[in-house]
Amino acid sequence: MHGPDGLKDISQYAVLNANYLLARLRNTYRVPFDRICMHEFVAEGQFEGSDVRALDIAKRLMDYNFHPPTNYFPAHRHEALMIEPTETENKDTLDAFADALIQIAEEAKKQPELLHNAPSTTQFGRHGRSEGARELVCAVGCRKITNNRNSKTDLRDFEISEVCDSRKYRSFAKNIISPAPLPEPS
Repeated sequence: MHGPDGLKDISQYAVLNANYLLARLRNTYRVPFDRICMHEFVAEGQFEGSDVRALDIAKRLMDYNFHPPTNYFPAHRHEALMIEPTETENKDTLDAFADALIQIAEEAKKQPELLHNAPSTTQFGRHGRSEGARELVCAVGCRKITNNRNSKTDLRDFEISEVCDSRKYRSFAKNIISPAPLPEPS
C-alpha cells in the first residue's frame, strides 16, 4: 500500500515524533534512557515529594482527552510510562500532549488529589486496578465470557440486565452489547 518509500517515511515520522516529545518532556519527567530514541521512550511517572504514581498520571491524561500511555512497562523501570506517539500525529497534537503532561506534573506537586481521583471528566470515573477484570462488560464481537458467579459461559446466555445488573453501566452497556444473536465462531 505505501511501498518501500512510504514505509520509510512512516518510520521516520514515528521516530521524529517520539524524539520531539522526549525533548519536550525530559526537563519535567525523569527519563531513565535519555538519548535519541526510536519510536518510543520511557518516562518515570513519579515525583519527589509527591505520592502520585504513573497510574495517576495516565488516568489524569484522560481528563485532557488523551488516551493514556502504557503503564508499568517495561517492568524493570520504576513507575514507567511508555510514551509512543504514532507517526500520524501532527505537531499541534504533540504539543498539546506534552503541555498536558507538563501541566499534570505541576498538578502532581501542588494538587495531587486531582490525579488520585482522575479521571473526573469521563462518564464512569475511576475504576480500581482489577475491577475491569472482575466486572466484565463485553463489547460487541466478544463471544465467550467467564463469570465465576454464574455457570453461563456464552454471552448469548446473558440478558443485558444480567450483565449490567450490579453496575452503574446499564445505559452504557445497552449501547455496546448487542442484544442480537452473535454469529457462531468459524
